[in-house]
Amino acid sequence: AVLRTSEVKFRAPAQGCLRASAQFDKILVASLSEQLTTRGRALAPVLVEVVDAQYTITMNGRYLWFLRVHT
Repeated sequence: AVLRTSEVKFRAPAQGCLRASAQFDKILVASLSEQLTTRGRALAPVLVEVVDAQYTITMNGRYLWFLRVHT
């Protein structure tokens, strides 16, 4: 996998411990699987959110990964 682009927006200063979550863009999951199966490669957007101890969103990000099936 190779990171193609990243877009990050810092929303608020963090207070205390941080927790991050990441997920594939739900709209593109089926298309991603199909592209990997048929073409052996795909662009996969991953959405990331970081919250602090008070569950305040401190950062949102979108990372676009280039994936290739390794044979």
